[in-house]
Amino acid sequence: MLFFRSMSFAIGLLAAVDSCPGWQNTLHRTPTPLPTTDTVTPSVRAARDNLYASLVRNLPSMTTESPNLPPRVTAVHRTPLPELPVNRAQTIVIGQVVGLTPHAIAQYKGLYTEYHVTTSSTLMNTTDWQGSTLDFLEIGGVAQDPGGRVLEHHATGFGNQIEVGKEYLMFLKYRPEAQCFTIVKLWELSQGKAVATSSDDIARTGNNLSTVNGMPVSAVVNQVQSLIAAKQ
Repeated sequence: MLFFRSMSFAIGLLAAVDSCPGWQNTLHRTPTPLPTTDTVTPSVRAARDNLYASLVRNLPSMTTESPNLPPRVTAVHRTPLPELPVNRAQTIVIGQVVGLTPHAIAQYKGLYTEYHVTTSSTLMNTTDWQGSTLDFLEIGGVAQDPGGRVLEHHATGFGNQIEVGKEYLMFLKYRPEAQCFTIVKLWELSQGKAVATSSDDIARTGNNLSTVNGMPVSAVVNQVQSLIAAKQ
């Protein structure tokens, strides 16, 4: 189970949500202008917006608050997952994050970030998704509104911030109505090895309990494939 707390300067919201696992930190980054055009249909955009609307519904619009206030924050506390959560994922891919786009939620009550991925390998897929590109979404982001104001919605407690240009092993859950994915878990792939990215794996690594951190990518892939075969 996941516990979320979304906060503005003086307003808080606590919710328990089971449907959006594996969040990653979104902290300081260069502001990206909010898009003026869209790459998906209005119904798909509405479905993506609705993934996070409940987390910020009781908060005021960021555009009505003083720019001197601290950024909006969403904090998550969750039960640790297995290091390679094959049984929790619908799709498992290796891919590179090639871009990101921030979007406002519900009249600027919050932000989420759309990460654009080019995949190099699909290890498992039980969904209708096809192709070599995909989008996954995470709450939080840093954006610039049409008037030039910088809006920040930080997400904390989930793991290392996702960065454009990095390659990841991605355990994902598909959202068919939104034609996108949310994260179950990520492992960064760097210099031929797996690097702990999610908060539970970072904790395991710090306590010398991780069996995956530092493992060669080929060995991790073999282990994932064995787990996939075992569940079939």
